[in-house]
Amino acid sequence: MISNLDTEIEKLLETRFRKNQLASQLGFFSKPIRVTKGNIEYVIKLYSPTRNKDIINTIKTNHQPYIDELSSIGINVPDTHLQEKKSGNKTVLVITQKAFEEKELVRGMIENGNHEIVLHVLKLMLDDCLKYWKNKPEKEIGFHPTTRNYALKDDQLHYFDTFPPMLMSQKKLNRIIIQMTPAKINIKPLVHQKWVNRVSDEYYQIDKMVSGITGSFCRLRPELKEEILETSWRIIEKTDVLNQHEKISTLNRIQTPPKLSGIWLGFRKLFGKTGKPNI
Repeated sequence: MISNLDTEIEKLLETRFRKNQLASQLGFFSKPIRVTKGNIEYVIKLYSPTRNKDIINTIKTNHQPYIDELSSIGINVPDTHLQEKKSGNKTVLVITQKAFEEKELVRGMIENGNHEIVLHVLKLMLDDCLKYWKNKPEKEIGFHPTTRNYALKDDQLHYFDTFPPMLMSQKKLNRIIIQMTPAKINIKPLVHQKWVNRVSDEYYQIDKMVSGITGSFCRLRPELKEEILETSWRIIEKTDVLNQHEKISTLNRIQTPPKLSGIWLGFRKLFGKTGKPNI
């Protein structure tokens, strides 16, 4: 269980709100903040404040069941706690987890690791993706196996991004993405939900999940792109998890280094994101 971090959370709410530092320049929804209590390090994630009670209730209702579904599929999710805090007439959702060490974060391993480490992590992530696809329940559920959402501890992947909880239809998730995006200007009413499909398709369609992983590795380590493409191709070609249509569609997407969606990059600019995209 997560220790009580209310005092630390209140301090962060005060300082982050005053300095308008809730959103990450690297991620999308929040800026994970490391805090130490006793001799244990935690991560606290603060999300954009909202007055929308339907959105808050949907997230709260789906969060723990989503973790339970991922765990039953075989995806390792660390102990994660969701709570809500008031700030004036708005609600802030807060997620707390025990922190992984910096050296255990997968994105850093890919950026800094040698050839063998990069390809080993690629195989683990693709295997996790295929495990999800094979074991997912017969209900509407999404999953985002991207490099920024994983840690590797004792050679086991741990998926730590549970926001937004994707135990819902893609249409409902699109609405939450639009409403909870930390925009600097109020352009949310102008964003059509179908446009968000260019982003959220990757959470619901296996061919785009795989191409998202492969594309991330190619962008982070372009000098290894040929080995990355070859490894991804070999794994997908040999798997018995995908049907013939899924396999052909996926292989077609990883013949060359997959690129980020232009619409996704456009969203980032419109919403004031200045760092590297969450690839």
